[in-house]
Amino acid sequence: KTIKEVQENFNRSLKLRGFLFTMSDPTINSRTSIKLLRQTYPESVDIDLRRTEENNTQLEVYLRANGEAYGDLLSGLTFTLRWPTTSPAALGPRVNLCPDAIPISPTAPVIDPLVDGQPTGYNYRSYNAFSTAFLSDFGCTLPMDEWVLVMTVTVTGDTGCTDFVIMNDVYTGSEGQARDFYVSLGGYDKTGSILAEPVAVGDCDISTEVQEDAATMGSVSVAPVPTNGPLYWSLPADAPLTSTPVLNDVSGRVVRSFNSASIRSTNGVLSIAGMPSGVYVLELRSGERVWRERVVKE
Repeated sequence: KTIKEVQENFNRSLKLRGFLFTMSDPTINSRTSIKLLRQTYPESVDIDLRRTEENNTQLEVYLRANGEAYGDLLSGLTFTLRWPTTSPAALGPRVNLCPDAIPISPTAPVIDPLVDGQPTGYNYRSYNAFSTAFLSDFGCTLPMDEWVLVMTVTVTGDTGCTDFVIMNDVYTGSEGQARDFYVSLGGYDKTGSILAEPVAVGDCDISTEVQEDAATMGSVSVAPVPTNGPLYWSLPADAPLTSTPVLNDVSGRVVRSFNSASIRSTNGVLSIAGMPSGVYVLELRSGERVWRERVVKE
C-alpha cells in the first residue's frame, strides 16, 4: 500500500468506529474515544522550513495550528524536502522534538527521478509520522496560531550553497507517490499551506558563488525577457544541449517540455506563445551542468 492509502485507511477507521473502535484496538482506550469525539479541531495546519540561526547546516521544520489549539491525536503527517541534483548535499540525521506523539521517520532519498520521461533536476526525501498518542500527554500541544518546532535535520556533504524547500510538485503528486504535504488530526484531513521559501544552506557567500558559477558553468543567454512568445537561448560552445529543455513555474512544477529542441546544439529558439502571462524558469541541461534562467511571459 502507498503511504496515502495507509493514512486514509487509518483515518477511515477512526471516523467510523468512534466509541466502538476501542474494542478491536487495545492500544487506544476509551479515554481516547471520548476525547476524539469532543475535540474541536483547527481549521488547518501549516508547515514551514527554516535554517537554524546558529548552525548554517541544520534545517528546522515547524507546524502551526490555525484558529484552534490542538492537543489530541496527530494521526498522519507527510512532507517532502527537495534540493537540486547538482548539489552534493544530502539530508542526514534528524531529531524529533516530540518523538512519542509526532514520531517522524524518513523515507529513502530519491535522486533526480523521471517525470514523463524527463529528469526533474531535483533530489527528494519524504518524511512521515503516524501516531496513536495524544500530543498533550507529552507536552506537545499545538497552540493556536503559533509555530511549533517539530523536527531538525542536518545537511551533510554540502561543499557550496544549496537551496532546500518543502515542496508539492509534479513528482511528489504523481501517481503512486503520495509525497505531497498532508496532515490528519484525529482522522480528519487538516492539510494547510506550505509557507516555506527556499532555505539556503552551507557556504552561501553570494560573490563567491557567482565567481564559481562563472568559472565552472560558463555563460548562458536567454532572451528577450520579457517575451510575448519567442525565446532565444544559447549555451557555452563546449556545452551542447543533451536533454529536452523544460519550462517550470515558480513552484518548480514542469509546465512545458520542448521536445522539438535540437539536441546537441548550443543555441536555438523556443516558443512560449499560448502560455499564461507570468514568471517561469527555463531549464537547460548539458551533461551534468544545469542552467535555470528566469523567463517572463507578457
